[in-house]
Amino acid sequence: MIIKLVITKLIIMIKLIITELIMMIKLIITELIMMIKLVITKLIMMIKLVITKLIMMIKLIITKLIMMIKLIITELIMMIKLVITKLIMMIKLVITKLIMMIKLIITKLIIMIKLIILKLIIKREKLVIIKLIKKEKFIIIKLIIEKEKLKKILKVIKNLNWIQILLYHLINLGKEKQKKLLMSKFKQ
Repeated sequence: MIIKLVITKLIIMIKLIITELIMMIKLIITELIMMIKLVITKLIMMIKLVITKLIMMIKLIITKLIMMIKLIITELIMMIKLVITKLIMMIKLVITKLIMMIKLIITKLIIMIKLIILKLIIKREKLVIIKLIKKEKFIIIKLIIEKEKLKKILKVIKNLNWIQILLYHLINLGKEKQKKLLMSKFKQ
């Protein structure tokens, strides 16, 4: 009887230990599951935070890049404007210099032609040949002047430009009336 009691007690004890063990294992498993779930949620949160931070960083980089590009474009535009204004100024200066040079050349030419006309009138009494270079062609004008009127013509020449002189001498070849009209106009 005593042995039976001991055996039954042992069996009951073993059953209790087994049930306790099972309960403990279940608790450990549930705790483990909970821990894993917590870790996963934390990981997800961390990943989300990292992604949001990355997105923010990318947005900041893009905005900075855009600002830099805008600044570079504005600087480039300013530089181009400055270069264009400088070019315009240079072109204006060159044009003005060219105009001044042309004016100087024209005045020198006019003076040279006047001198040539005066020299030819003084040297030759009857025939004066004036050579004017214009588009690689020579214009030859024959002027016939009388001896008595040479001094009067020289006085008139001093007050006229070379075109008026040519006109005067050409008209001098024609009729007396035309000459008188021209002289009256020059005197006015």
